[in-house]
Amino acid sequence: MRKVVRVNSSLENGYMVTLTWIEAKETVRTWLESKIKCTRGMVVSIKAKQFFNWLGKSSFSAVEAHIFWRLVEEVA
Repeated sequence: MRKVVRVNSSLENGYMVTLTWIEAKETVRTWLESKIKCTRGMVVSIKAKQFFNWLGKSSFSAVEAHIFWRLVEEVA
């Protein structure tokens, strides 16, 4: 069975982005890698709000945050 992640955007027209679990995981991995490169060996601070801002979303639901943290755990 294929896992699917839905991310709703709050743009004027509104749209829904549907990613497979693997695509969502790779998106989180890319974001984490960019955070690690920016810190140059220092402590990395991870916040769901920063991730969703990076995606271009100003708000996110508790369900989306829960999915984000599950993906972070899988990548880590």
